Amino acid sequence: MKTVSWSIRWVSLSALLHTLIYATLALLAAPLLRALPSSEAVRFFEMYWLPAGLLGLGHMAGQLIRGVVLALVLLPFLPSLLSNPRSKQLLFWALWGISMIGSVEPLPGSIEGYIYTLTTIPEHAVILVLTLVHSLLLAAGLVWISRKAGVPQPIDEPDPPKNLQPDIRGILMFMLLHIVTYTGAGLVFFNLQDYTAAFAELRFFAMYRSLDDMIIGLAIPTQLPRGLLLAVWMAPLVGHARTARYGWALIFLAILGLTGIATGGYFPLIATHLAEGGGFFEFLWFGLPEIFVQMLVFSVLLWLWERRRTI
Repeated sequence: MKTVSWSIRWVSLSALLHTLIYATLALLAAPLLRALPSSEAVRFFEMYWLPAGLLGLGHMAGQLIRGVVLALVLLPFLPSLLSNPRSKQLLFWALWGISMIGSVEPLPGSIEGYIYTLTTIPEHAVILVLTLVHSLLLAAGLVWISRKAGVPQPIDEPDPPKNLQPDIRGILMFMLLHIVTYTGAGLVFFNLQDYTAAFAELRFFAMYRSLDDMIIGLAIPTQLPRGLLLAVWMAPLVGHARTARYGWALIFLAILGLTGIATGGYFPLIATHLAEGGGFFEFLWFGLPEIFVQMLVFSVLLWLWERRRTI
């Protein structure tokens, strides 16, 4: 019972801290974003851009929900992360590296955002700086909150794994499985859901590149560096899940949560679609099933391989 009450308190404080940092940075960055030669993508994806009126309230509600999801994703890994002397750095790379640069959602500042969207280089640069500051502050705050309250140990894991460093074999297998599942799921759902028509007709693809754009052709090759970065940054989380009974679920939770549903634009954009009264189910239908299937298959295969080499 103590663990449950502690978890609720930690998740609540973490979500509030995230929302406070985001709101502060958004207000401070507003003049800079307005001064950019183009801020169309930042406005469209609502990255540190607060819409006016009710849409702004909806956006901040989305950020609060995002903070809750982010905290819930990190919660199972806290004992391992906080037992490491580099806990702040590990949390920072989970927040900035995995969830921002490695985001599967093509947001400004992410690798996928450069490939798939019309976001300008200045927009990418500003968002990268803002998310870097945000992640530094949030990582430090999460460690402080955790150490202040004391992290209760899970009943089934009295001794958190200590070896959370990446190794060459693990990185290579992570990259291979990532590229194979990313490509396979992409090909299946591209045809199954008719992305060609969706890109041409649906308004939430308005800032996406045309599918015949040459840069779109780099989507698969760029998964090599993206997979490498994700493999290194996720090594502590994979190391934690390696020997867990439901380790595949932990890996799935981490990669889907950090690169997908807890990224900068997911819940805020859902809130905006709800406030505007349209496009909500279409927003969920295109993209989410693909990343869900891809990451589920990836997580199971990676966990099975990790388990096999630890036996």
